[in-house]
Amino acid sequence: LITGLATRWLQVRRQTNALGERVLIVGGGDCGQLASWLVQKSDLSHVFNVVGMVDDDPRLQDMTIDGYSVLGSTRDLPRIVQRDDIGVILYAITEISSKEEERILSICRELPVRLVIIPDLIKTLQNSLLPNRFEEKREESPVK
Repeated sequence: LITGLATRWLQVRRQTNALGERVLIVGGGDCGQLASWLVQKSDLSHVFNVVGMVDDDPRLQDMTIDGYSVLGSTRDLPRIVQRDDIGVILYAITEISSKEEERILSICRELPVRLVIIPDLIKTLQNSLLPNRFEEKREESPVK
């Protein structure tokens, strides 16, 4: 009973956060959950208000992931952005064909929102934090 009330209170509180920029996460997989975690557990939680997620997997429709409802598929993006007054889309899909990725990003770019591509952010962090193996190999080999 207590956890049910606490969960409901958090959901209501999340919906009434009118001060934060309204965010929609595209992708309910691992990367989408990482994006959700980054927003929830950092100082960004005061700046952003995650409204929900979208995912094309029919098994995820009408489900809740990390406390956020899956509001539809990527084909519903224009309707969801307008209905829920979305200002930022966090694109958070890593396992996808390039053709399908371009289709989704094309939809996002046509919408009046700011687009953040989480896999690009992850690659940037990996490149800056992990040593470049090619550089190490080049330094080890003698110059002729």
